[in-house]
Amino acid sequence: DLVRSRGLGDVYKRQIIDGIRCLMCTGANLVIVTNEVFSDGMRYDASTMLYIERLGMINAALADMADEAIEVVAGIALPKKGGPAACF
Repeated sequence: DLVRSRGLGDVYKRQIIDGIRCLMCTGANLVIVTNEVFSDGMRYDASTMLYIERLGMINAALADMADEAIEVVAGIALPKKGGPAACF
């Protein structure tokens, strides 16, 4: 049921973000690799769209928490946040 999925999605999203925050507190360097979820321009069924929406929210939260964020397009690194190259 789509309504139930929405509620569970919020719970899982929060758990993932909280888990990443815990990992960040260890003092170790943390590298997260994820995919860009909205670039293909396709429309999917409702449950897949919910997944894509939640993953986009998680990605945005991770970028907010990160010291650096880099997008890689066709093998080219495009700094989005932090790092010396992002200042240009």
